[in-house]
Formats: sequence, structure tokens, C-alpha cells
Amino acid sequence: KLIEGERTAEFESLRFFNTSISWSPDERFIAFPAKIGANDAIYIVDVRTKKVREKLKFDFDGVLSPSWSPDGEHLVFVALEGGKSNLFTCRTDGSELTRLTDDRFTCRDPAWSPDGRTIAFTTDRGGETDFEILRFGDFKIATYDLESGAIEILPDMKGKNIAPQWGPDGENIIFISDRSGVSNLYDYEMATGRIFKLTNILTGITGIVPQSPPFSWSRSGEMLVFSAFSRGGWDLYTIRDPLRLKNVPIEDGESDPALATGSAPAGSRFAAAPAHVAGTAPVAGPLPAAAGERANATEGPASVAHALPSKFVDLRTIFPKNEAPDVEVLTASADPNAQYALPDTTEFERRDYKLKFSQDFLFGGAGFASNVGFAGQSTLSFSDIMGNHNIRLAAGIYGSLSDADLFLSYANLKQRLNYAVSIFQFRNDFFIFSATDDAEFQSQIYRGVEFQTAYPLSKFRRFEVGVRALSISSRVFQQSFDVNTGGTRTSIENGDTRYFGQPFVAMVFDNVLYGPTGPINGSRSRYSIDYAAGDVSYVTGIADIRNYWNIRHRYHFASRLILGGSRGRDNQFFRVGGPFTFRGLDWGDLRGTRLGTLNLEFRYPFIDQIRFGWPLPLDIRSIGGILFVDGTAVWDGDGQELKPIYRIQPESNGLITNGYGFAYGFGARVNLGFFVLRWDTGRLTDFQRNYGSAFSFFTLAADF
Repeated sequence: KLIEGERTAEFESLRFFNTSISWSPDERFIAFPAKIGANDAIYIVDVRTKKVREKLKFDFDGVLSPSWSPDGEHLVFVALEGGKSNLFTCRTDGSELTRLTDDRFTCRDPAWSPDGRTIAFTTDRGGETDFEILRFGDFKIATYDLESGAIEILPDMKGKNIAPQWGPDGENIIFISDRSGVSNLYDYEMATGRIFKLTNILTGITGIVPQSPPFSWSRSGEMLVFSAFSRGGWDLYTIRDPLRLKNVPIEDGESDPALATGSAPAGSRFAAAPAHVAGTAPVAGPLPAAAGERANATEGPASVAHALPSKFVDLRTIFPKNEAPDVEVLTASADPNAQYALPDTTEFERRDYKLKFSQDFLFGGAGFASNVGFAGQSTLSFSDIMGNHNIRLAAGIYGSLSDADLFLSYANLKQRLNYAVSIFQFRNDFFIFSATDDAEFQSQIYRGVEFQTAYPLSKFRRFEVGVRALSISSRVFQQSFDVNTGGTRTSIENGDTRYFGQPFVAMVFDNVLYGPTGPINGSRSRYSIDYAAGDVSYVTGIADIRNYWNIRHRYHFASRLILGGSRGRDNQFFRVGGPFTFRGLDWGDLRGTRLGTLNLEFRYPFIDQIRFGWPLPLDIRSIGGILFVDGTAVWDGDGQELKPIYRIQPESNGLITNGYGFAYGFGARVNLGFFVLRWDTGRLTDFQRNYGSAFSFFTLAADF
């Protein structure tokens, strides 16, 4: 593998749909375009070292199909600017940029001749193309003389003709043509002007899309590789010495009459348009007066054949002559607007875009419990038709609004610098102390507002800056068992409310590809620093680094490293344990202000399909399995002695501090459509023996 696209800003997109790769004459380098930032660049890569030798950046909207000169010192390519495609040349270091064409006609598929004097390319030049009525002729093969600047269309270019490739001696051009109704390889002899059909493949020689390169011919002329559609997909085929397939030349005019669209006369020559007349089009002849008009179908198809442009097929020919309906039929296949010029755009009424929101999705659920009351969760999202403005509302209600989780946000994605404003309230409960006759836990209510900006440095990396203003209200709930009444007694102690501000910054990278239950390839990382000032004071830094390797098809390896630390008067505690951090302990059993956690997973296909019959027919597919190893270390402050977790006596609240440990286990995942169901079971170990009992977890979440 030389280059991988869609993974870094350098190769954001390789443009493989509509461009080609060109080998240097010494077969050491390749040249190809790729998107970088807002524009394209031509990359020259050394195939031996797999290193980028040159990156040629130009101020064009797009760059396509570079081709090496025979001396290896220059490139010819297609540049897109203002909706037009034109030919340019430059040296391989990006200097001496030279424009070859400057008009509105299509240019594509340039190829440098072996003698370095001529460039063959695909174009729609000719009398068929009329920009005034947006009528475009079929593609033809043309040559550009670098000395005189003259453009010559090769003779007998009927149908669509694309992708010219020169022979080793410059006496032959092989190209793709559909003049027989199916795209196949043809050879043009430069000396005689004769055309030979080389292949007769029923499914045609094509790329994935019409703009894709369909074949490549080696510089020696000994090997040709082409793509063809077969059995539901595209396959590559090779032909050794393709010129040996030449048989009887095609006579001038020998093609399907329905495809003969009046190409430019054989040998027609066009001079490259000078700058002051660039964009002008040749004058088109008048269309037949009857084009698009009504005709009587009973007169038979022959009587109106002359009235239709030759590239349109008369729909009335689908009826047998003696059974044609005695009604007027509008020939819908002919463009009814083809005989009219384009409307004057200055007469158009201009209206400003009006922002209007519509619902994107809504989901949620509700329930009732005697000890809580009504409980429910829901999320509602709105956006405008452009996706630039987004509103999201989420609520989780548990008995009363004062204890509910509430979230409302607005995000503006119109400019490169995105920003969002949100207000929120959420409740955080955690256990403080337990004994045989009482239980105590603390409830904290967070309320605040947040403003956040995100600036994308590339498609995969962004920089985030924001600030939060928060208040935290604390309450302590204590439930005691009354031995006299046999019931429980609950007391609530209200604590202080603290107010503080929290600015934060983060750098985020993400280029992963996803499978049915989580990422399968790429990497993700987030480095963040939070600072709190006011009634609460701390500085917290976290690094979260994740990598994924697709070993083979459905077999993947994943790793995650989390490093964190918090300092200050009210430093934060990291809680470790459970299915999302360390599967050798229960939820949050390990606590500290310093954190290091490593998770390694091997993910594989476990069960391909389970099918149930009566009474509940279910078909569950692609159940994945995992084997994992977790390692963690959590401690308080500097200079603390770390001990193995299995040797530490838990504190009175059940928590473990200043410890490290390892765990191993296995699990299963399945995507049920609306959510991913996970099951994990892990065991604490020192890799010589196991400690304690295994912990099992069922969760609704995708893999990390």
C-alpha cells in the first residue's frame, strides 16, 4: 500500500472517481491529485520509499488526470476553474505553469505523446455543442500541438469517444468508444486515419462512473489493463499486445445510425481560443422546425423521423405500425426547450433564504415507580434545510422537575468557525457510606450555561474553546432502619451552593471508520484542559487516545489509553471500574486524582445468524465477540505508593485508592437496530492467578 486516503488532511480525498494515476517514464514515481484543504494538489510519490517527493498546489477549484511528459520533466493536467475545464502544463516542481486552452469546452483525459510534441485529450468541441441552448455534443478525441497551439479533432468520432492512450511509437491511439452501442476499445492509426475495433465486450469497458478511467496502456505497448462490469461488480482484465487484435478497419460512417450525431467534419482544426474571446461558442445551425412539436402517430414513424434530432429516439416506434393509437402523441424524448435560448437571469426574482426549522428525530420512553413517581427520557432535534442551524432538547425526568436532567442547545454551523450555546441541569448521585442499619448518599444538582466554539483545522482535526458558568447545589440523603417500627427513616440535609466559571480548551482528531457495533479502522484522540475558578478551584487535564486496526475483513484490534490528572483546592476524582473503564472491578470501585488506563481488545465474528421461530420470529445477525485485557492505575497526589488492587483493603465506603491492577475476559455485541447491546465479563488477575469473582455487565452502548 502506497497511499491511504480519507485518513489525513494531506490526502483528504484521492479523487478516484474521475481521475487517473500517471507513472513517470522511469517507473519510479507516480503523480495523482488529492484534496487538501479547500483545493486540490498534485502529489508525486516515490513508489520505492513511499514518500511524497513533491506537492504541487495551484489556485484552482480542482485538478484532474496528470500525465507525465516523455522526458519526465513536465506534467499536463486538467484544471477546473469557475465551472470550466482547461489544459495546463507545469514542471514537476510546480514551476512554469502554462495554460494551453481557455474556453468553455470540456477537456479531460490528457495524454502526452511519446515524442513530446502533442497531447491527446477528450473534448466536446464541434458544431453539436451550443452553449446558448445548453446543447452539448458527444465526446471526441482531439490532439493539441504544443508548438502551434492548434487543436485537431480526429476523424470519424461517432458516438462517445474518451480516454485516449498513446502507443509506444506514437503511431497509434487506443481509446474507448460506444459507437456500436456498447463501450469498447478502438485503435486509431495516426498515419492512415483508420479506426480498428479491438474488443467486443457485451457489458462494455467502463469505470465505476462515466468519468472514471476505464483502462491503462503500458508505455512499452505490451500490456493493457481495463475494467469491465461482470456478475454484479467491476473486475480488472489484461490484454497482452492489444494491437494484435486489429482486424478489418471500420469504414467512415460505419456505426449505429441512432448514434451518429453529426460529429465535426473529419480533420477539423480549431485554434486555441485567445484570452479576449475565451468562452465564446461556435454558431449552431437551426434545429428542424418540427422538433418537439406534435405529430400524428398514425402517419407512421418514418414520416416524423426527420423532425427529431438524431440523438433522440422516437417513442412511437414502440407501437407496431398497424396498431398505433389514433391520438396525438407528444414526443417527450426530444427536449421541448431545445429550440429556445436560455432565459435572461436579470429578470429573475431574488428572494433571501428564510430560516425555517423542521424536526429531525424524536425518541424517548416513560414509566412509573412507587418510590420515584413518573419517570421518562426523551430527545428532540430540529434543523433547517441547509443543516446550518441545529436545536436539540433532551430531558430526563425522575419524579420532579427540580431533580430532572434537562438540556437545551443551539448550534450554528454556517461558517467554518462553529459555535454553540446551551443551558443545562443534571443530577449526580453517589454513595457515601453504608452500614448494617443505615445508608447515606450525596446528591449534587448542576445548573449552568455553556458557550463553545469549534474551528476545524482539517476534515479530521479541530480545535475547541469554550467556557461554562455553573452552580452546584448539594444535598445529603440518609436512610436509617428503625428497629422500633421496623420501617425506614429518611433525613435530608441541604448543603451549600457553589458558583464557579470553567473555561476549557481541547484538540480533537477523528478519522475512524465504523462497523455495526463500533469503530473498525483509524484513530481518535482528544486532549483537553479544564480550569475552574470561584467557589470551586481545580485544573484537570485528560488525554484519550484510541487506535483501531482492521486486520482482515471482520477481524479488528482496538486499543485505548486514558491519562488524567487533577490539581487544586477542589481537585476532581476519577472513578474507575465497570464496563467502560476497568472490567475487573464493579462500577467506580477505584478512585483517585491521577489516572492511567489501557484497554486492549480483539474483535471477531462470533455468531453470524440466530433465527427463532414461533411464537416470536426473530432473525439476529452478526453477533460479534471480543477478547480483552484491561490495565489501570489510580492514585492521589505525588509520591503515593501504588499497590496491587487485590492487596488493598477497601475503605469504609467500599472504594479503593492508590492501586493498580489487570483484568482479562471476553464479551459479545450485537446491533439491534436502535441500539447496540453489549455483554462483558472480566476477572481480576496478576497473570499468574485470578482474584475474587468475575464481574459481568450488560450495557446499551457502542464499543469504544
